[in-house]
Amino acid sequence: MQRDEIGTFASLMPELKADEARFQSYCRMSQKTFNELLYTIKDDITKEDTNFRNAIQPELKLMLALRYLATGQSFQSLHYQFRVGNRTARKAVYEVCTAIWHKLSPSEMAPPTKKDYIMIAQQFLDLWQFPNCLGAIGGQRIKIKYPNMTEMQFYKNKGTFSMVLQAVTDANGNFEFVEVDDNGRHCNAGVFKYSSFGRALTDKNLPLPEDASTGESEPLPFVFLGDETYPLLKNLIKPYSRRGLDDLKRKFNYRQNRVRRVVDCAFGMLTAKWGVLQNTMTITAEHAKTITLACCVLHNFVRRREGRPNFSDFELEEEKNLRQATEVTNFGRPAQEALDVRQRFASLFMKT
Repeated sequence: MQRDEIGTFASLMPELKADEARFQSYCRMSQKTFNELLYTIKDDITKEDTNFRNAIQPELKLMLALRYLATGQSFQSLHYQFRVGNRTARKAVYEVCTAIWHKLSPSEMAPPTKKDYIMIAQQFLDLWQFPNCLGAIGGQRIKIKYPNMTEMQFYKNKGTFSMVLQAVTDANGNFEFVEVDDNGRHCNAGVFKYSSFGRALTDKNLPLPEDASTGESEPLPFVFLGDETYPLLKNLIKPYSRRGLDDLKRKFNYRQNRVRRVVDCAFGMLTAKWGVLQNTMTITAEHAKTITLACCVLHNFVRRREGRPNFSDFELEEEKNLRQATEVTNFGRPAQEALDVRQRFASLFMKT
């Protein structure tokens, strides 16, 4: 068959295997990581030959899918490069992405236990000097074209359609939780309200550690950090309103925002490696979800095996971040308990 003789896989793969740097640039991971990934998902993406045609090799399927995730190029382009049918290329991408999520997420994105949360909090303290922090939460818009649902459900603005990827990251920028909301009209806080993570946090179903002393204060709750679009809860702390800031509130906002931006940096690293998330995907919403989740779990899988780039390469400028327009969902007046928790953190930071 042509793909076995002149397709990209047949002609380029031997060259890539002989040059580790080129392989990593093309597939966005080392050969060692690629081979481990292939071994992990191989059974899920292997098909039997028939009397009419030979099945596509699992290695070719994986390379094709990774190239799509890395570049976001059209299925038509993949069809020409890999000498497979247009529909075959599309099906291979969905098949591989489904396998990646199902096989990797139980280990690479397992829900944290109480013991895990204690370790995560220590990492936030060591790396970012913020005590009792369990994660940074934020959202990233994923653009899609012609979703297979009602236009109003996805319409955002300026004629584009989108879904929202909500994520919680640890201190190193790895994802603890990810969820894709298919209602593009929701802002971050709206996504949080209806997400499984948001419900688990508000219903007190997460295995959070008991309140702990920070050394210079009475025991404080363990908290997640969100931007001003999120609700203020006992275990979810957002900045003070920018109006009328005194020194205490200004210092708290600086410390909180510095740590919360870890999730922004994680999104930056995610989209820099997996370029499909930078583009408008011309696929159904369900397939866009699958592809997005696969990219997120690959983010953890690759970084844990190959190290991490410096956060500074992806950090947003402070002033730009503060000027960025936000949408605020009205959750009503925060409970006094949540206001008190934030005030106690702010008072602590005035002493340190």
